[in-house]
Amino acid sequence: MNTVGEETPMTDTGADMPAKDVNKKRSGPTGHYAKFERRLKVWPAYEKAATSHEPHWFKDLLSLWRPSGHSSGEAGLRVAIRNGYLNFYRLGQSVARVECVSGKLRADVHYKYVLDEPPPGLKPKSPYVRLTTKSVSYRGTWVADYKGLSTLHEWISAAEKDHAQPEKSIVDGLVAKNDNVVDLEMAIPAWARSKSAVRMDLVAIENGTVVFWEVKTILNSEILCEAALEEDKFPPVLEQLAKYRVFLEQDSHPKLVQDAYRNTAKLLVKLRKLADKLGPALALGSSIVTASQADTLAVASRAALVVVDLPEDNKRNWNSWKASHEGKLKGKIPMCVLENPGPLVFACASE
Repeated sequence: MNTVGEETPMTDTGADMPAKDVNKKRSGPTGHYAKFERRLKVWPAYEKAATSHEPHWFKDLLSLWRPSGHSSGEAGLRVAIRNGYLNFYRLGQSVARVECVSGKLRADVHYKYVLDEPPPGLKPKSPYVRLTTKSVSYRGTWVADYKGLSTLHEWISAAEKDHAQPEKSIVDGLVAKNDNVVDLEMAIPAWARSKSAVRMDLVAIENGTVVFWEVKTILNSEILCEAALEEDKFPPVLEQLAKYRVFLEQDSHPKLVQDAYRNTAKLLVKLRKLADKLGPALALGSSIVTASQADTLAVASRAALVVVDLPEDNKRNWNSWKASHEGKLKGKIPMCVLENPGPLVFACASE
């Protein structure tokens, strides 16, 4: 269920293809390793903003953070740690991208959440305005006031009402039911065998292992299987998940991933301590806390698919998909099929 950015088809689709294709596909380059990290620059700046006696928009964002295992409710946000910055999401929409620059925090916000019209000179490829201390600006010019949580609630409402896709509520529901989710909207960076970022919906830590989940609803054409009946034709989801497997087959990549998510767990624990002081206090999942203290993590070599029904869909589509398509995917990829968002167990994903 990839809605952030676009993907460029990759020639090297790898090990989820039939055996005759695997050897051919694996002959590509292996010496170029991507930079995959999860970190925050200048941690003291985040700590200072969150503990200051003065009002600060970072406090407001943290107070609305609902970690995995908890419902996001009417205005809760999800946090994703990136390479040097934080993203706060509402139903898959990035409400604020927060980073430290020159020792101070700043946030980039899509102008559509803040303004009715774009400010003069705004470029379509970079449609963001900047939240600094008490105001929102574009290229140093004031465009709006920031009045605390009330302003943030307005932005969240705009993001959810006008821009969030219905399917993203499914992903958010899965995060609420699985307290081991450590990342969402995850992007594997471009590397030697893929010239564009490849994205995945959820990353979790299960029994000391980093696992990956791609989420699709039954109306998504990428899990329809008519083409799989023809020779050398496969439903698109198989190619998508194969890209992750090819990435993880390279010698250095699993180490990059496990280091990134051990660091993610450590940062989530530190952020949660700050957020709990602002209220409400919400516990992180035990898998995340354990990973924050671990010397190493395993990394699953394959990504799994979870297929979920849409709540507003009639059962005709659900029954039709299960009858005509589910069986054709089984045995090709790890898969979990749910009528409603619920617990995900990678070890039990049927193949």
